[in-house]
Parts: sequence; C-alpha cells; structure tokens
Amino acid sequence: MILTATSALGSGTVQASGSGQTFESATFGFNADSNLSGHLTYITDDGAYHVSCFQIDTFSGSVDGSEGDATFTATCSLKDGTTVYAKVKAYDDGEPGTNDAFCIGVSYVSSSGPYFIVDKGVIQAGNIQVHFTN
Repeated sequence: MILTATSALGSGTVQASGSGQTFESATFGFNADSNLSGHLTYITDDGAYHVSCFQIDTFSGSVDGSEGDATFTATCSLKDGTTVYAKVKAYDDGEPGTNDAFCIGVSYVSSSGPYFIVDKGVIQAGNIQVHFTN
C-alpha cells in the first residue's frame, strides 16, 4: 500500500564520484515536512557552494513499505546572501542509508530551473528517512 509522506529528513555525503555539475563531493542536511516547515543545507567540500534554506515552499512524497521518496522546493540563500531556489528529491531505499539517494538543483530564477548547481547520486555516508502519519 502506497501512503502519502508527511516528512523527510536526512544528512550525509553525496557525489564523491563526480556524477553532477559539481566535481567535489558535498555534504547535505535537511528536514522538511508537509506543513512547509524545515531547513536544507548543502555545502561542497571545496566551499565554492554553500546553500542555506529556511523556507520550505512545497512538499510531496510517498512511502511504500520500507522505501520512500520526497520532493520539496525551498527558498534559500548563498553564503554571500544572494537569494536562490532549490528543488530536492530524496530517496529512502534502505536502513541505515543503504542505497539512499539525494538529488538537488539550485537556480537563481525559480525552483524549476535553470539550475547552476545539479548534484545527484547514492549517498556515500549518512541516512535519509521518509515518514508518514496514520
């Protein structure tokens, strides 16, 4: 039975293999829910990109057994204060963090793009959890 997700949280390291537009690995952390509260932080290891978000704009997701996925958008800022927009897809495909994946796009224009940061991949360390409420 597929259930509607009400929250997602995670942290870890992604993209050490170079499968995105950024060539450094990056760390991320997020907590987002269907009440549109939460945060997101994404920082490349070389420090070139530091995205901080404290406004969740949209949230959707599903849980099917032990697996779940969540998509959310957020209004964010870069370390210099420039406003940017992020779209995140997070996949909870096993515990603890086994085969979990993280995908982020960051844009100056909107959460729909065009993106100047695109990063994605199975996380190398950490865990993503997608939850539902009965």
